[in-house]
Amino acid sequence: MYDTLMQMGRWFGYRTGYLDLCRLYTTSELVEWFEHIADASLELREEFNLMVSSGATPKEFGLKVQSHPVLMVTSPLKMRTAKSLYLSFSGSVIETVSFLNDTKTITSNFKALQKLIVAMGVPHSSPLRSRTEIKSSSSRSASAYWEDISYAEITDFLDSYRTHPESLKVNSSLLKNFIEIMANVGELTRWSVAILGGSLESNPVKISDEISIRRALRKVNGQHTDRYAIRRLLSPTDESLDLDAAEWSAALLETQRLYEIENPGQGAMIKAPNGITCRHIRGKGFNQNLGHPERGLLLIYLPDDPVNANLPKDSDPVVGFGISFPTSNSSKKVEYKVNNVEWESNYGAAD
Repeated sequence: MYDTLMQMGRWFGYRTGYLDLCRLYTTSELVEWFEHIADASLELREEFNLMVSSGATPKEFGLKVQSHPVLMVTSPLKMRTAKSLYLSFSGSVIETVSFLNDTKTITSNFKALQKLIVAMGVPHSSPLRSRTEIKSSSSRSASAYWEDISYAEITDFLDSYRTHPESLKVNSSLLKNFIEIMANVGELTRWSVAILGGSLESNPVKISDEISIRRALRKVNGQHTDRYAIRRLLSPTDESLDLDAAEWSAALLETQRLYEIENPGQGAMIKAPNGITCRHIRGKGFNQNLGHPERGLLLIYLPDDPVNANLPKDSDPVVGFGISFPTSNSSKKVEYKVNNVEWESNYGAAD
């Protein structure tokens, strides 16, 4: 009976009156995996639409899919010796969603942020554009903002920052190597950096003499003893922060057009560009306007969940970052090595 109900739910959806008989027991880690896959699937649909509009071929698009940073390891347990995977982060957004919760790491990452701020100097003026179409947080300015920062300052920050060893989306060493490889061919050489304050009004953090930041509320995702895990770090429209008025408008029009493809008659409802079009416009340009694949965007937040986060008391704030990589004109990739021994030591053996 139970097996029949499960099969019915699989193919036809659960029937009214039988929902209480269906249960799925799993682990928080597996839930995170499925969430990552759902995010990747949504972005792949958007990528397909962009592929069609740009006239690219499925073969060209396939190379991009194979190097998607979220899906960079498919079945490492099958590898009996070390294998090299070649990944490109171009056209992707990377964000920290798992944070080590020991005091030493938290303090070290906060010092890495302070060191970056000293290296970048006095913050520049706010990048907030004249965008009357949108209101509230989607049009907010950064609490601190810098433009035209050398990639060397970004790689130094990543070199000092320690990401969670089980992070699926972010590996600071891998990201550092990728940026350096791209800089050698003239891309990702100049960066915009924004520190974005959040909604938590109590206990603002004084990072430097000029900068005081409110922490960003990010709800705990799953119960873990070794980390503070969240669903997402970036706010949806923050990737548009560095775009000028013309770029922002072009990204909005493209977002509306792509949304209209799957939701006829509803494209005009979209009032702000999504991340994928921001990255595409930044890297490839629009109409006769050339793109800027040399421009990267680093977004920094101080995430916290005062009620549920498993964090030490009276510690420095947790530092999270996101990187918005422009679509690239280059096919450069970074090498990622993994074998079954390394995977088992970090993630555990398969059943």
